[in-house]
Amino acid sequence: MARKIEITTKETLTKEVLKDYLDTIFSPFGYEAYLSSLIGVDIVIKKNDWIGATIKWKTKHDKNYLTIGGFSPSTMARLLVYGILPILILLPKWLRFEKEIESTIKENQVIFNT
Repeated sequence: MARKIEITTKETLTKEVLKDYLDTIFSPFGYEAYLSSLIGVDIVIKKNDWIGATIKWKTKHDKNYLTIGGFSPSTMARLLVYGILPILILLPKWLRFEKEIESTIKENQVIFNT
C-alpha cells in the first residue's frame, strides 16, 4: 500500500542529498537511512531487520514526489517473508511504519528548504 507525498524544496535534490535529509530526520528515532541498489528503490529507512520502508523519489514538472512502501530490509528476512502467513503478520506493521514515515516527513517539510 504505497503512499505518495509531495515535498517542496528550494534547491534541486539528488538521491544523496535526499538520503542525508532523511537520515537527519530519522536518526533521532534510531532508524537508519541508506541508498539502495534494488530496482525501483532509491532509499531504504530501516527500523529493524523485519520492518523498513522504501522511498522512491520522482521529479515531475519541478515538483518532488516520494513514494513510500513497506519492506523487509534484511535479505534473509525477505527470503523468509515469501508466503501468505508471514506477510499477514508483517503487513500491519509495515502499514503503521509507512504512516509514521509519511507523517514525520510532512511534519519536517521545513528541513528540505534549509
